[in-house]
Order: sequence, then structure tokens, then C-alpha cells
Amino acid sequence: AWMLSLLMPLAHPGRTLLATTLLCLAALLLPGETGRRIVALLAGIAFPAAACLRTLPDRLDDGSPGEPLAARESLRRALSALFVAAGITGIGIVHVVGLLASRPFIVQASQFLGIKAQHALPILLIAAAAAAGGAALPQESVAGWRSRAGAAFSRCFREPSRWGTLIFGLIALVLLAFVVARTGNDAGVGVSGFELKSRALLDRILPVRPRTKEFLVGHPLFLLGIAWWWRGRRRLAVPAIVLGSLGQVSLLNTFCHIHTPLVISIWRGLLGLLFGAGLGAALFLVLERVLPSTEGAEDPAG
Repeated sequence: AWMLSLLMPLAHPGRTLLATTLLCLAALLLPGETGRRIVALLAGIAFPAAACLRTLPDRLDDGSPGEPLAARESLRRALSALFVAAGITGIGIVHVVGLLASRPFIVQASQFLGIKAQHALPILLIAAAAAAGGAALPQESVAGWRSRAGAAFSRCFREPSRWGTLIFGLIALVLLAFVVARTGNDAGVGVSGFELKSRALLDRILPVRPRTKEFLVGHPLFLLGIAWWWRGRRRLAVPAIVLGSLGQVSLLNTFCHIHTPLVISIWRGLLGLLFGAGLGAALFLVLERVLPSTEGAEDPAG
């Protein structure tokens, strides 16, 4: 219910909360582990999506800055957003671990339900929010949101097709399909020899190897997207934030593998977050020296 309220204003938030609560309670009454698996899946989808929606720039305060912020301030806000998002995802992690920490899951006689849906749906929800012009604004009415979202979707569909946009969109879809195919204990896509060597190297030099899609892809892109938004690079920021939401999805997914000792999952998540934040910050500072100045270059509301 909280995630839905961040995605769009709710006409009857109390009824939505009651309905979702009854849904979870009804699921928990199902025989065996089925109910707990369903509720864990709902938590696995809702909390990473809520983490990203809650930390979108328009939800950090009551509006966007009139002018691009300084690089240092943009980076500070991006780092804050990344760690706040990880904290919200952490609430979902507590839900998932608490629901599934029992013998059948520890010995892999039973597993997390819908692992691929848990990866794909939050990213698609963030993409839908981006296409609708962002998450729900504070005190925004249902009619106001519908008008804003309708206008944003209309602009998207009227936007002239450009080769760069088409190619980028195709690459993003292929990457999402690849990530979903690679997800799970029995992934349908193998691991390359180079990646195996990289994993072995990280296993030797670190207490636990962080997940590649977190510290090399998700967290750096999310940080870049938020920083670029405040810096005034809105056209770069939106796709980076959408793709960067993979970091929060993967962070929660790490703890869906209940057969892995909890201390290892905690190390893996923390190292991925710290390395990803460091890499994203370094990339932002380097790219600021390469990309054109944003002072007056873009319309902050565009």
C-alpha cells in the first residue's frame, strides 16, 4: 500500500491499506509454505520499488531546483539518496528473511517464489513512474496526477523517434532480459570465462565477493542518475535511475537465497553498496570534467 501511494495518489488510502493487509493475511493462511512465499514475493517487489520511488529527486523536497546545483552538492544528495534507498530496501530484507528463515528454505527443499518477477517488476514500475513524469508528489490529488501522467505519457508517444533513443532503448531491454535470464539458482544463461576469473579474484582479495550487477551496474547508475538530475542533466538522469534501480532489486534478492548464511549475505550487500557508491562517485566526478557545463544549458523542468 505504501509503494502504491508513492507510485500514484490513492483515492481511498485507508481502503487500500485494509485490502492489502487482508490479502497478506489470507495468503498466510494457505497450507504449507505457499502463503509465506507469496507474501515474501510481495515484499520483494514492493520494497525495492518503494526505495527508488521514495528517493526520486522530486521526493527529496517539494520541488526541483530552479538552477542546476553545484557538482559537490549534487553528489552529496545522490549519495544520501542511495543510502536512504538501501535502508528502505533493508526493511524488505527483514520481511523476506523473517518469512523464509525456516528449515525447508535453508536446506533448499523450498525456495523463494517468483525470483524473476521479483527482478523485473520493480524495474518496470520505476520505468512506468518515469514515463508518467515521476512519483506522486506530496499533497497531489488523484485528478492532478492523472492530468500530469496523461500529459507525460502523451509527450512520450509524440516524441520523434531518434536512432540514439531507439538503440539505447533496445540495449536497455536486452540488458533487462539478460539480467532476468541470469537470475535464480538454475540460470538459463551461463557465466563467461572472464567473469569466472574476475569472481575468483574478488573471492581471494575480499571477505565476500559482492554481486557484479550491484557494484558495477545498479548502484553506480542510480547514484549517477540522481546526481545528474540535480546537476541539470535530466535526459541522462532518467534512464540511469531506471536502470540503476537494479541495484536495490539485487540487494534484496541476495537475501532471498536463504540457504546462504546470513552473515555472508550481509557482507555481500554492504560491500556491493560501498564499492558501488565509490565507483559511481568517481565516475560522476570524471564525467563532470568531460561533459559540457550545465549552467543554463538545459531547462530544469524539461
